[in-house]
Amino acid sequence: MAIATAEPITNPDTTSEDPSTVTATETAPADETTVETPAPDKPKRSRRKTTASGSTAFDDLFAEPDDDATGEETPEANTTAEGNAPAAEVPAEESAPADIDTTTKESAPVVEKTPEASNAGGITGALGAATNATPISGDDGAFNISPTLTAPHPFNSPERSKPQPGNPKWEQLKTSVANNGVLVPAKGVTMAAFEKVRPEQAAEVKARARKEKLPEPTILVVYGARRRAAAIEAGRPLKITVDDSIMENDGDLVYLAEENYGRDDFTELEEARMFANFLNGTSQRSLGKRLGRSQATLSRRLALLNTVPEIQQAIEGRNLDYINDAKKPMKLAAPEAAVIAGKLPYCDPSVKKDGSLSPERREDQLAALDLVLKHGWNATTASESVIMGRGNRDMAAKKGIEIVDPNAKFGPKMYERLIRDSAAVEEGTKAGTVVASIDNSGDIRYYSTVEKPKTPSPKTSSASAQSKTGGSAQSTASQEDKAKAEARDKRRAVLAVMVKNPLPQKEMPFLLARQSNNTLGQMASSKEGGKLAAKLWVAGEVKPDLGDGDEWIAKMEANKDPKVDLHGAWARALAAFELRARYIHADWGPELLDYFDLLRERGKYTPTAWEQERLDRTQAKRDAAAMAAASAEAKDNEPKTGNEPKTGNEPKTSDEPKTGDEPKTSDEAKTSDE
Repeated sequence: MAIATAEPITNPDTTSEDPSTVTATETAPADETTVETPAPDKPKRSRRKTTASGSTAFDDLFAEPDDDATGEETPEANTTAEGNAPAAEVPAEESAPADIDTTTKESAPVVEKTPEASNAGGITGALGAATNATPISGDDGAFNISPTLTAPHPFNSPERSKPQPGNPKWEQLKTSVANNGVLVPAKGVTMAAFEKVRPEQAAEVKARARKEKLPEPTILVVYGARRRAAAIEAGRPLKITVDDSIMENDGDLVYLAEENYGRDDFTELEEARMFANFLNGTSQRSLGKRLGRSQATLSRRLALLNTVPEIQQAIEGRNLDYINDAKKPMKLAAPEAAVIAGKLPYCDPSVKKDGSLSPERREDQLAALDLVLKHGWNATTASESVIMGRGNRDMAAKKGIEIVDPNAKFGPKMYERLIRDSAAVEEGTKAGTVVASIDNSGDIRYYSTVEKPKTPSPKTSSASAQSKTGGSAQSTASQEDKAKAEARDKRRAVLAVMVKNPLPQKEMPFLLARQSNNTLGQMASSKEGGKLAAKLWVAGEVKPDLGDGDEWIAKMEANKDPKVDLHGAWARALAAFELRARYIHADWGPELLDYFDLLRERGKYTPTAWEQERLDRTQAKRDAAAMAAASAEAKDNEPKTGNEPKTGNEPKTSDEPKTGDEPKTSDEAKTSDE
């Protein structure tokens, strides 16, 4: 097998770097750590030393893994000859010290050479098979080898083992390695040690090398994959230390995790993929204990992998279908994505019992994503609404009822076609004259495809008509009052629960601004609004106890706790919505459509038939107004050709030439006679 050797890198005995420019990470003592949660029971790590006779010795040394993602070569702490203070090494991105020759001629090409036979085994044998280089002067245990004779750890992110053109940190690292070589050693193990612990993964690594027409690797890089990629790009050798003890007790997993947690660009999705790689026959609980993470954290992260690509793109802010006001992609919070994945898992059933890879499940996840990012719903409500909608859709399919867009099918008259009586729905279903729609909340509504006939009322005597009309009006008013009271009581019960949990702080300003612009803000700040808010506060048993009525209003005015202020504003906002719903006797305004959306989302409220009828009328007016506005805008935007025929009634302009046949006015006639 063709192998490679390279010139050893000689580092300066001392560094002249200004201590004020050294970052905290660079000067941190070796026994300190910057990871998010310290991993318990780290495997004992040792660094190989080569003696003058060529034998190997190991000294116990716990060294911090470098931050291989930030583009900085974070040095391990070294001990100077004088005292025990750690000496900082120059990061890879920074210029080399003055006594290092940075000219391109120092970058010697990698020379292929066949080594002499060696009976040495283990680390010495692996290094002997890979390079003839001796330990680098001043760097305990570090060797230079051809990077093509190494392979990245298969559990590391594949993207970090490849060049990343356009990434500023990658370009910085590549330039530094090209000019100065690899300053901070990567960390690796021999393939023999890796194969002994992970034979399946070792076979995959060798197969990948054959596929890419590279030599069979002898060293596996546990961390330092980006330095390896940069060395390959720059034609430089890879500086590396080799320690097979890393493989003890799954120590390579701990090293990989620590390196990733030290990165400032490590995403939740990357963490999920890392956990999935690590779980090779290991339980979540055992792996979590090994990495210093709870089983719940692992479960939430792994759930992210049970989502469609569009959701994964949204987690990392790369889904261009959702752009915010700042013209940037919107981000879906990882916990919200985990909820969608938990309720609507997009995966093989062998991974999760209720998982599915069907087109319908994909559509369900995308519908939930739409509700969260475009409509501001929380993931739980969005997912449950989608589940309800899917159930209603399946039920309609079994009954042979077509799902339609009622606005597109019936236009402004869609509410006239709405069927509210269950008996009429059954009758229309049998006759094949019923279609349905499913709204964002998952509710199903039925419409008749047959227009209702208008039947003239029979002629009656005036006295009889008056009698019947009066009785009918009284009966209708009584039913209306009863329906109104039932709806109010139902809403009151839901409001007592909703008032306990205000909107998230980032959403409250939008609600209050909306109310301010539709006059509900005045109602919320009124005394009447305050009294109803106080009743909701008491009914919901919200803390602190501020009394009722005027007492609640006075204590809230004197309050200086910002959290209580926000909670009080939430109670007043709910009260304003409710007062508007109670006291408007004509058709409801569009602001109450917002109110019932809030009731559905936060309180899982289902409107009564009386409420739904009023909401339908309000929605019909809003839709009609929107259609009229769109039609007017389209008409205004129609291009004018200038060839439109004149109607004959248009007045002539002063610029039109006279033909001489026009009748003279009285003044003109007088002038010509003179």
